[in-house]
Amino acid sequence: MLDARTQFQVRMDAVRARTAALSRHDLPAEARMLIEQVVEQQVLVDAVLSRASSPADLDELTPEIQDALTSLEHAGGLIGVRMPADDPFAGLCHVDPAHGLAEAPVPVGGDTWLVCGACAEAARSGHLPARRLVTHQGRPVPFATTPTS
Repeated sequence: MLDARTQFQVRMDAVRARTAALSRHDLPAEARMLIEQVVEQQVLVDAVLSRASSPADLDELTPEIQDALTSLEHAGGLIGVRMPADDPFAGLCHVDPAHGLAEAPVPVGGDTWLVCGACAEAARSGHLPARRLVTHQGRPVPFATTPTS
């Protein structure tokens, strides 16, 4: 259950971060309607999540999350913001999607991560936060590289 819950929660946090990011824009009516639907889905998912007791309970919510991501992709497209439904973490902080939109590149080892403003500031001072972990087969793994099976 821990694997399912942590992996589910990080996807929900990505939905929330994208919703918040889009809500900061001056949205056309169709995009506002889509955002309102996603917020309603979040409330529904949170209610079910609070009483979920098995991975199967969480699996039943997967279509809701996918539908929310698709709605966010469409709403973003209406204002020229790319939020691909098939890559829920695209454009979000590489340390933790709950931080919100990625704003700056920072070197990490041999890679470059796109991170939020707070993480970029922390990196400049030499204290980039640890990457958010979820569990897979009971072991901690970085959220963005979570296996799908």
